[in-house]
Amino acid sequence: YIMGFDGEPTGVGEAISETIQNTAIPVNMVGMLFALPTTQLTRRLEREGRLTKNFDVVTAEQGDQCVEGLNFDTTRPKTEILTEYVSVIRRAYAPKAYFGRVTEMALALNCKGLKLSLGVRTQMSEIASFLRMIWHVGLTNWWSPRWWRLLGAVLVRNPRAIRYALWMGTLYTHFSEFSPFIIERLTRRIEHEKDAEKTGMSRVFDPARVIASKSSENKLRAPGADPRLMAIRVPAAAAGGSAHAVAKTA
Repeated sequence: YIMGFDGEPTGVGEAISETIQNTAIPVNMVGMLFALPTTQLTRRLEREGRLTKNFDVVTAEQGDQCVEGLNFDTTRPKTEILTEYVSVIRRAYAPKAYFGRVTEMALALNCKGLKLSLGVRTQMSEIASFLRMIWHVGLTNWWSPRWWRLLGAVLVRNPRAIRYALWMGTLYTHFSEFSPFIIERLTRRIEHEKDAEKTGMSRVFDPARVIASKSSENKLRAPGADPRLMAIRVPAAAAGGSAHAVAKTA
C-alpha cells in the first residue's frame, strides 16, 4: 500500500487498515509515495512546481522506504498523511491483529493430500529448530501467549498447516521490534512537519491551480481551431489570396 497520492481522501488509512485485516494476509508492505528522479511522476511534479528542495538528495540517515517519502507538495497536509500512516502500521502489527491474520490464513490453507517425507537427520534438525523456537519465541516475549494460541488452534483444526503457521508466527519477532522503531521515527517527522507547516516550509498543493492554468491556455486558442489550418491561413492571407480557398484545397 502506498499513501500520499493526489486526490487521496482523508480517512484512507482507516480503509487500508480494514483491507489488511479483512484479507488475512499476514505480512503487508506499507509506504509513502516517493518522487524518483527521471520518472514521469517527477517530471509532472516539476512542471507544477511541487518538488521540495533537494528532493533527490539522500543522506546517510535516510533511504528507508518505510519512513521516507512525500518529497513534494502533497494535496493534503503531510502531518495528516503521516498520522494516518502511523495508525496503519500500529494497527497492522499489533499482536492481536497480526496473529489473528496468521491464524485465519493457516486455517484456510488446503493441505489435504500434502505429504512431507523427511529423513532422520532432517527430522532431528526440525525438532531442534522447534525447541529453539519455543525458547526464543514462546517463552521470552510479552506477546508469546498469542504464539501459543496460534499453535494450539492450528494443531487442533488444521494440523497439516502447522509448519506454515509457525513460520509466519515466528516472523513477529522482527515486526515486534521493527514497527515501534518505525513509529518512533515517524512521530519525530510529524513534529518536524508541524513546525514546517507553521513557517510555510511545508505547503499543501491545490489541484485547482493546474486546472485554472490549463483553462487559461485553452482560452488562448480558437474553439475547434486546427493548428495546421492556422499555419496555412497565415501565409495565404499575407499573399492576398483566399485563406478559405487555400485551406479547402489543402
